[in-house]
Amino acid sequence: MKLLLGFALSAGLFAHGALAENLPSQPKSVEHPGSDVYAYGVTKEVFKSNGRDVSVYLPDAELLNGERFPVVVFGAGQASPEEAYEMTLTHLAGKGVAVIFPEYSNGFFDQNWSRMGQDYANLAQAAVDRFSQLDPNKVVYTGHSKGGYVAGVAAGQTTGLRPQSLVLFQPAGYLSREWSSVPADVPMTIIYSDADTIIKRGDVDEMFEASPVTHKQFLNVKSYNSTSPRLEADHFFLFSKKTWIGGRDGISPFHYYGVFGWLVGAAQDLVDGSELTNPYLYGDEAINTGLESFQHEVNRNW
Repeated sequence: MKLLLGFALSAGLFAHGALAENLPSQPKSVEHPGSDVYAYGVTKEVFKSNGRDVSVYLPDAELLNGERFPVVVFGAGQASPEEAYEMTLTHLAGKGVAVIFPEYSNGFFDQNWSRMGQDYANLAQAAVDRFSQLDPNKVVYTGHSKGGYVAGVAAGQTTGLRPQSLVLFQPAGYLSREWSSVPADVPMTIIYSDADTIIKRGDVDEMFEASPVTHKQFLNVKSYNSTSPRLEADHFFLFSKKTWIGGRDGISPFHYYGVFGWLVGAAQDLVDGSELTNPYLYGDEAINTGLESFQHEVNRNW
């Protein structure tokens, strides 16, 4: 009996393993925002404004006759170094989307959310003033965790550079006054993930419901549980470099079937006239995981 039971268990495990899918590979199509085909080289410049560092990732525009680029302003999470996001920031610039990475915080224990929001927006304005190839009329505010919180605060204030779109990754909270003041015509996307143990789902649901904007959507990132290897959508799925607080080295399907498309899609939508039609953020491609067996989840109010 023990031998037969052991054989049955082994057969079951083999069958389960046979059903597991491989993780999808990175797209190769030139048109796909997650592909490794780039139209531009990338130049990174760092400058100081009011004693704070601002990194700017620029599409190499030396021969582009004054071409201007849409802008993503990216706020880092708590204790999260720029290097943890650098592959995403560089990817965006290679796709023709300039990135501003402002040092908005005074440190780990900084919880002056209103001031951080002002710094985020003012540092972004300083970058646009400094680099003529950045288009101030095509701006996406984004950020991760604490940075998502601050981006949301900044969007509801009247200081500095103003956004035309919001894409917030696992935001750590919101301030009611500033959140209720986000202009109604700024489309908003909140992105959460099913294995996040840092931010509570109920808190981001509340934030989503409290948003006054006309067009909003909630994207729930699903873990690759049926693949071999498995890939959990934890709080640090956005990272491309392992840090002491979490994450993993390198990009994954979360990036090329998710993060890259969502951010490039937001920027491209502004270039196209803010029609909310870009498929990689506002259409079917927004929930594509690269596998036919499952999709991410989306809730839109339109």
